[in-house]
Order: sequence, then structure tokens, then C-alpha cells
Amino acid sequence: MSIAEQQSHAEGHHSGECTDKTALRVFIFLILMTGASYLTSFVAPNPEDFAKRTIFVMAISTAKAICVMLFFMHLKYEGKWKYTMLLPAGILAAVLVFALVPDIGLRLQHM
Repeated sequence: MSIAEQQSHAEGHHSGECTDKTALRVFIFLILMTGASYLTSFVAPNPEDFAKRTIFVMAISTAKAICVMLFFMHLKYEGKWKYTMLLPAGILAAVLVFALVPDIGLRLQHM
């Protein structure tokens, strides 16, 4: 085995990339979480549990989005530069939410 082959072989094992086994596990997790959020509508169909059900489904959706970003978009294996990209997007998202709060309040008053 030549030196170049040894280096490429070593890089393949230590590159920190998502393996097929990891991708399959994440995929199964996503399927199970999708099923859990779907079954939530059958478990607690009464209106009194609407807030709890909504919080639970949003938590599942957030976990699923994080898994997709980390593993399928390979952000888990990137360097620290990803935080430089995340900061402006986070600021924009916060500004958008706070900009829409008065509109939502007005719509709820007229209902």
C-alpha cells in the first residue's frame, strides 16, 4: 500500500463525515418523531389540551429540524464558521417575529 493510499484510507476514517449507519439511525428517528406528532392529534383531541399538544408537536418539530441540519446538511461536521452564518439569520428571525407581534395582537382583538 502506497503512502497516498494510506493517507486517503486514514482520512476516510477520521474525516468526521456522517456514515450510512448514522444517516439510517437519524432517518428512523425522524420517522418515529413524525409518527409521534401525528398520533398526538388522536391522543388529546379535546380543546383543553390544545396548548400542551401544540407545545409537544413544536418540540418534536424543532428536534427534527435540528437533526436534519446537523446530519443531512452536515453542519455537525463543519468548523466554527457556521456560527458566523447563524448570527445574522438569528437576528433577522428575531426581528421578524417582533415585527409581527403587533399585527397578531390586532387580529386577535378583532376576532
